[in-house]
Amino acid sequence: MIEDLRRQIDKIDRKIVGLLNNRAKVALEIGDQKKRFDLDIVDSSREEEVITGVKKMNGGPFSDEQITEIYRKIIAETKNLEREVC
Repeated sequence: MIEDLRRQIDKIDRKIVGLLNNRAKVALEIGDQKKRFDLDIVDSSREEEVITGVKKMNGGPFSDEQITEIYRKIIAETKNLEREVC
């Protein structure tokens, strides 16, 4: 029983990692556009729009605060990646 559940988690983790990397690829494309048009990597209003959106999508069991923390970390690491690559 536990092993079956762990296999489910492993399968979900593979999907999450794939989705995070797809998200990062799109963000890097955005970073290229920002660089091309001499725009700042940081867009606070867009970041808040993303946070607001994911909280609206959140159906639990994570709290809105937990989802916010997760996405703030994703956004921070994405900005780091953009700075390194773009």
